[in-house]
Amino acid sequence: MKLHKKMQGTIAVAKTIAKFNELGCSVFTEFGDLSRIDLIIECDGKLRRVQVKSTDVDGEVVRLSLKKTGPNGYSYTYKTTDFDYFVLYVRTLDKLLLVPSSVLKDNANVLVFRLSKAKNNQTKGVHFLADYENFDLFLRDLTSSS
Repeated sequence: MKLHKKMQGTIAVAKTIAKFNELGCSVFTEFGDLSRIDLIIECDGKLRRVQVKSTDVDGEVVRLSLKKTGPNGYSYTYKTTDFDYFVLYVRTLDKLLLVPSSVLKDNANVLVFRLSKAKNNQTKGVHFLADYENFDLFLRDLTSSS
């Protein structure tokens, strides 16, 4: 069944909240859908800003749009300083990816994740989906920072 984009986003946020709750974190949500973050995650007294997106597999890749759009032609391209992590829900795989903002390049419109190696075996600058499935990295980030 084809779901409305807002419903797809709601499902992605719900799955993200459940995942962080399973990790023992508290989750705070935005009221109003006006900011550049969707959730604030608190673990051990440390806070992280999270933006949640939803997408599908397209051939051998998954694309994370780095743009926020809205009514009346509103468009904004996310910057690395807007949040600490993207969580990308891949609906067709029912998987959550944890993507640190440090992976992004400012002014990029999309970040592409491959499901498998490229036919030309290129690996430099390539993001593999499997490398972003481990949420333990989030917990390690919290314990290694002040």
